[in-house]
Amino acid sequence: MVKSRPPGRILFVGNSLTYVNNVDQWIALLRKSVTGSSVEVATCVMGGASLKKLWQDTAARRKIAGGGFDAVVLQEDLPETTPESFEKFCRKFIGAVRDAGATPLLHQTWAYGRLPDVTHGDICAAHRNMSK
Repeated sequence: MVKSRPPGRILFVGNSLTYVNNVDQWIALLRKSVTGSSVEVATCVMGGASLKKLWQDTAARRKIAGGGFDAVVLQEDLPETTPESFEKFCRKFIGAVRDAGATPLLHQTWAYGRLPDVTHGDICAAHRNMSK
């Protein structure tokens, strides 16, 4: 059995659900505590941004294309957009990540009571569709 080595560099692409909660730093700390080795993390985040906005209006594509990342974590605030928009721009990001030789990882968020049109089931289904 071949053991894969853990990623050394991870890029986080998302909005405030990533940066306010310090997801990148928590992952770095978890990695260090479990393996004893560190991971370099970078972010391309924008408050309130959907993957569409991140694709069109940030340096995310350039950072991904520049290479050097082992993994790229993509986070969408799906209740604030639609499953169709999420899937369209998630596929664009996944293609760019794979073209750069990295592994795409999806950070699934949660449904909001104040936005009942997108349910937890809708969010799960949209993320499952990305594996097809």
